[in-house]
Amino acid sequence: MKAVVYYRMSSDQQTDSIERQMSEVEPIIQREQDDVNKVYIDRGKSGSKHREKRKGFLRMMQDIKNGIETKKLYLWDLARFTRENPFKAAEFYALLMDKGIVIHDCKLGIIDLKTQQGRMIVNLIQEQNHSYSTTISSNTTSGRRHLLAQGWWVAGAVPFGFVRRYVGPSGEEIIRPRMDTAYKKPRGWHLALSEHEQEAEIVRTIFKQW
Repeated sequence: MKAVVYYRMSSDQQTDSIERQMSEVEPIIQREQDDVNKVYIDRGKSGSKHREKRKGFLRMMQDIKNGIETKKLYLWDLARFTRENPFKAAEFYALLMDKGIVIHDCKLGIIDLKTQQGRMIVNLIQEQNHSYSTTISSNTTSGRRHLLAQGWWVAGAVPFGFVRRYVGPSGEEIIRPRMDTAYKKPRGWHLALSEHEQEAEIVRTIFKQW
């Protein structure tokens, strides 16, 4: 049977890496003796927001809409496909159903959207996945607000006029250039901003002239 495969992970820190997904999905494809027509991959992309950034996913859905030869979509798990609100995700499932494409979830097996059972399974899991994503997002935002209130820099590029000041649990400090994004903050440390004397003076001059 002709098939396509989709892999997605949200960040490089997760245990559900693309490599791990491949190691578990590919043996199933071999066992089923399916012929993979195309593989689509999204690295470091959320499944619940910023749909436009999921280039691999959007390319796959467009190919399916255009009639790519496939009767099966392989996923490591259904959460890889999308974590969007079920009502928003419905258009993608409807397209799969209209094209007669079944989902082969690595953990659940085959899900046929043309059957009532298949649609019920997808609807239930989709709601659970969306709820999980919403909870994680809320907890992350709350945590960042707490750190911000303590004076730490929590997200975004460091602005011109500052340097990175990493502070350890015992008060030790490491100063790094603002553009040094390769430096990895040690566990238990926090990031604060300190003025870069020369750059800060430039900012003050520009502000006064303006």
